[in-house]
Amino acid sequence: MPTWRACVALALGATWMGCGDSDKGKQDDPTQSDAAVPNVPVSTASFGFVAVEPIEEDGSNTGVGAAPNLVERYDEVLNALPMLQQAKVSIHFMLQAHKIMDPAKLDAAFSLIEKANASGLTVYPVPVLSADEGYFPNATNVETFVPVVQALVAKYKERGLTPTTMVVDMEPPRELIDALGSLDLGKAVPKDHIDRARYAQGVAAYAALADELHAAGWKVAVTTQASLLADYRDEDDDLRQYFNVVLDEVPWDQVDFQLYRSAYSSQAAGLGSHFVYDFARTAKQQFPNAAVGVGLGLTHPGPVFPETSTLSNSDALTKDVEAAVAAGIAREHITVYNLKGILLGPPKCDKVLSCEESEYKYEANDPAAWFVQASDPKPPSDDLPTKALWEQLDLMDGLLDASEDSQAGGILPNLDL
Repeated sequence: MPTWRACVALALGATWMGCGDSDKGKQDDPTQSDAAVPNVPVSTASFGFVAVEPIEEDGSNTGVGAAPNLVERYDEVLNALPMLQQAKVSIHFMLQAHKIMDPAKLDAAFSLIEKANASGLTVYPVPVLSADEGYFPNATNVETFVPVVQALVAKYKERGLTPTTMVVDMEPPRELIDALGSLDLGKAVPKDHIDRARYAQGVAAYAALADELHAAGWKVAVTTQASLLADYRDEDDDLRQYFNVVLDEVPWDQVDFQLYRSAYSSQAAGLGSHFVYDFARTAKQQFPNAAVGVGLGLTHPGPVFPETSTLSNSDALTKDVEAAVAAGIAREHITVYNLKGILLGPPKCDKVLSCEESEYKYEANDPAAWFVQASDPKPPSDDLPTKALWEQLDLMDGLLDASEDSQAGGILPNLDL
């Protein structure tokens, strides 16, 4: 799922979308819809999953919501099931903690999952927290996150649903992301965010959670940003420590990296599909004992970071899927973000500067075109932007090394990464 506006941790001022009335876009029964079912012929796609992030509300104390024209609604997902069934594309389904804890809202989510299962599709739940609690799990909020997962597992069992794969969308703390994207870099001082004792406790907690899930019949996957791969190019773990992202010493069944080329292009102009190929190969080499997957896109920015760049069309996605396949990524380990963009296409805005949510519009779109087939999965040609991206990530890691080594703790500059 897209989590940083500028992809790496140095996001540029990403903020939650508020639409004033947090009830906008809700339905009395989100599993019932009169929306038209996409009536398009679809072939089996060369990717196995599509992500769905139905954030009508985020469960925060302030009631922050998401614009109805950008959020994915249950009715859209339900009416896309026949098309997904034809394409043999299953679902990564984000479930917020407040929905897991609310019987009526969880019943609606489970109803959708059951209908997807009846269509022959698999649903991987992706539990997340409220905005107040950081939304994405990491080493700083693991004590809050684990009970949410445990509750979801218990509710699955009560409902009689079969365990699948629990996806942990491991992201840095939101306050750090916001600080790095602002001019107030005093809140991004490495010594204020690196706590090795806390991180070790996080590793232990996630390892215990994985063991608990395995005992309950689940598999467990972690997904995170491509930039974390740069941390393995030297002999330390300071980038993982700084971002509080736990990848090692946990028995993950699958490790995914979000290779959103459209977003990373903001820091490496002209970035081609070689980026996907090179980073995917690096991930496979780094994690030989786990299944390695990739997230591709973005077809749509989603409800959390609306100004993130998207792929221009389905042809761009085709190239990225072919690059991932050429790198040895299995079909069932390729996830496209997100379903909204497949159904409606990337949202457009005529304004030069940032748009309000209501100003995004959709042009003519062929949903079937996004269900791409990797007809010629050859390694794409090397390109300079991919090399430049690695160099920028290495520079960021090096600056963090120097900052952590200094007595003052240092401040990372805003590198527009």
